Amino acid sequence: MKKSTKKALDHFKKHDKVLFNAAKTFDFDEDLTPDQPQNYFYSLCRSVVGQQLADAAASTILSRFVMLFPGKIVTPKKVLKIPCAIGNQNLFITQTFTPTNSVTPSYSATVTKTPTPIPPTATRISTTAVPENNILISYYINGNDSMPFFPACLGGINLYRFILFDDGQLILYINDQYMETMLSKEQINNLLDKIALTGYFEIDNPENIYTVTPPEPSFPYTSWEEINVTDHRFIIYAWEYKYITSAIKDVIMIIRNYQPVNLHDYLPKQVYLFAVPYLGLNSDMEFGAPDMAQLDWPEDVIPLKNYSWPYSKLPESDSAYILQQFGKVPVNRLVEQDGQVYQVMVCPILPDS
Repeated sequence: MKKSTKKALDHFKKHDKVLFNAAKTFDFDEDLTPDQPQNYFYSLCRSVVGQQLADAAASTILSRFVMLFPGKIVTPKKVLKIPCAIGNQNLFITQTFTPTNSVTPSYSATVTKTPTPIPPTATRISTTAVPENNILISYYINGNDSMPFFPACLGGINLYRFILFDDGQLILYINDQYMETMLSKEQINNLLDKIALTGYFEIDNPENIYTVTPPEPSFPYTSWEEINVTDHRFIIYAWEYKYITSAIKDVIMIIRNYQPVNLHDYLPKQVYLFAVPYLGLNSDMEFGAPDMAQLDWPEDVIPLKNYSWPYSKLPESDSAYILQQFGKVPVNRLVEQDGQVYQVMVCPILPDS
């Protein structure tokens, strides 16, 4: 037995009998010899993936991660080559509607179809019901199963990031919050004209959306996006982005960068609320670091202890109080109530979502 090991055992024998008795069951010379991994980077990845997860969940995620690499060999260079569907906005696309022969659609109260999230394992041809409020343009990001709802929505994921109705109402996610304004018919037509100049409406065949035919993905479980302009809707995934025509990429950038004047805070009629006791760093890692400006609420207003798992859809009266307190959505704040500090997360319920 090494001197350092004997010293540790003597310390436990003197100060902690429970640990000492447990330590006596180990063969320190054999059992405590650290493993020397053959692939240090893979071991690092395994530790990162499995952090704070149950063994079964960690094993599933790790196996999906490894499947991304040819020969299941994980290296730093190969990791850097994997497209990121959210961070750097690498995308790919599949056509779901056949456009008309007209080049530039003009603004009118045209009935369009609501973009409905379609899982990557489903067919890429989608049909949806006609909504009451007609959507002219929308842009949506879905994080698939990689992100829980509230951490996702705080970043504008699993929700519309841009939605323009035929009455001119525009709601968009910008600078970590939802904003809105009303566009005139002239503004809407100018936006549609700009999109038309890319050639977006001239794509009349699924094969024409690619510069070359993309390969089949080795890992189908990924985040995806959807863009819809009048009756032209495309489902967008990460691994095919480099094969997509410039027309599609240009329209995506037009939508992302569109910032009209007179934007103001968007305050929906109803919100989702989720509140959990704040546990410092552990909570920050699970839900994201909250705004540390702490509020103090009386318990008789909205008892936060009742709004943990699962998250709740608040009635309009309670939603109005929440929005009065925070003044924006989404929200990730600390609130003290009855001596307990909660991490309170609020996400909007958007029209036709």
